[in-house]
Amino acid sequence: MKLQDLGWTEDWQHKFEPYRGATLAPGRVLAEHKNSYRVATESVELAAEVAGRLRYESFRRSDFPAVGDFVALRLPPGQGPAIVHGILPRKTVFARKVAGERSEEQVIAANLDVIFIVTALDRDFNLRRL
Repeated sequence: MKLQDLGWTEDWQHKFEPYRGATLAPGRVLAEHKNSYRVATESVELAAEVAGRLRYESFRRSDFPAVGDFVALRLPPGQGPAIVHGILPRKTVFARKVAGERSEEQVIAANLDVIFIVTALDRDFNLRRL
């Protein structure tokens, strides 16, 4: 699979330029699993985790990668996970307030062009849940 198939354009190429000299590769986040991610690059799909520096400099949960983000990755020399060193600026964000009393933003997905929200219209329909 090519990154163009995942939405990579010249605009994203331009946004990636600051990372080019650091021998990092572009990738797109496909899935998020608590502290690990599944990312796709130009040639492979692999596991990834956030670099310590990015983790240390992040103040909010929304500062971490989300599904749909384009990221700058250091690819592993062997079988280990890729390391996310940067997140390209988001074009769009689909977010909500986190559950509970905190008023923090939870990014559900980023860089979306189209989104469909679907719910059943049976007896369990709940407008607040939608």
